[in-house]
Amino acid sequence: MSKNGSNKEAIFCWALIKYPSILEDAMQLQLANIELENRAGGKKTDISAVDRKRRLNILIEVQITKSNTRYLERIKEMIEIQPEGVIVWIASEFEDNHNREIEEWLRAKNKRYIDFYALQIDPQVMPLLIELNELYKLEVFDELYRIKEVDKILTVHHSLQQLPDFYIGQAQITKYEYDYSRIEEVKKALLCVLRERMPYFLNFYYNKKAYIHDHILNVGAGVAGLNYRCAVKNRNGLAFVELYFDISKIAMYEKFQTLKRQMKERINSNITFVDRKIGIYFAPPESYEETFEIIAKLFERFLLFFSPYIFRVKEIKAEGIEVRKSYTDGDLDYECGIMSAEIENYIETEDSYRIAIEDRADYYLYR
Repeated sequence: MSKNGSNKEAIFCWALIKYPSILEDAMQLQLANIELENRAGGKKTDISAVDRKRRLNILIEVQITKSNTRYLERIKEMIEIQPEGVIVWIASEFEDNHNREIEEWLRAKNKRYIDFYALQIDPQVMPLLIELNELYKLEVFDELYRIKEVDKILTVHHSLQQLPDFYIGQAQITKYEYDYSRIEEVKKALLCVLRERMPYFLNFYYNKKAYIHDHILNVGAGVAGLNYRCAVKNRNGLAFVELYFDISKIAMYEKFQTLKRQMKERINSNITFVDRKIGIYFAPPESYEETFEIIAKLFERFLLFFSPYIFRVKEIKAEGIEVRKSYTDGDLDYECGIMSAEIENYIETEDSYRIAIEDRADYYLYR
């Protein structure tokens, strides 16, 4: 989505995820299950969602430039893999012949169960995207409201609605239940917790490849050669959060070693440096939910400490800065044991369960 350091297209997609009403108002649809860069039929799409009323899959391709033949072919590929649903093409401007070609192609392929929308981006949005792209990366999320304030962010330039209003598709919008007996499901659940805790980090929103024998969740740190890695349990039975440096980043890794004292103070006193990895390793509690919360809190400390250096807000020398305040400020020491605090009160709601789990994670981290 980016070119020459630019993330304008990704930022716009992020705004659509944060404010789904932008899409809903433009198409007069109610959306559910909105995700960034999901896969459908083996093809990656910028945004996917479900039409809540008609149970139809929605695939959205976002282009912040004028429509062109390359994106036209992508739209055709998206239509080809969908037996039914809604295909959306977003661009700053459209060539009329592109929309006509889509209509003719739909009819030629006998794609009667596909609705098509061409949505045009308001010209006021582009200057905002340029400004947001210049911000420190962890500040962008809080500033996305500036896009929301544009009067008509998306307008329908062209549409072909073939499906009747009473048509009901096969898409599911029920709440997803994770199967913790499967490694890939554990990683999906962990990623969900990370997104909820740190919504301001864009890389969490991209769906990760899942391998059935790989326990490690990899998240790009923001530049090539650097990855955050975490797992509920590694080969030694330990949960961990670490920053991994490719061999090409060995000089950066060595520079960070000079900040070990600051890392112990601001991340955790048990932080280690080994084999181009800076990490925290601990014996996980019995509950997956408790382990997720501990990993998320540690991950946030890593993110807030390293991001100013990774995104070149600060040189790797002296003490790190904290551009964004952490939710977990306070005593950073913890013992690598199993949490012993018990929840005595009956948990009636999902929110109260979440709060109780966070309290237990706090106990584990700060006791």
